[in-house]
Amino acid sequence: MHLPQRGTPREDVIAKIRAHKQGDADWRGGRTWSLIYPTGDDVEMTGNMLGAA
Repeated sequence: MHLPQRGTPREDVIAKIRAHKQGDADWRGGRTWSLIYPTGDDVEMTGNMLGAA
């Protein structure tokens, strides 16, 4: 398995996440149904950081 010499810059990762979330349902508006499971503190922290994106 070959790993690249350098990883993807943080800004590029955040830009990709922002682009992918453009099609997300408006769950904050209360118009979706879902099941929610706890993910852990590290995932929650990352989600909170990107939630403002």
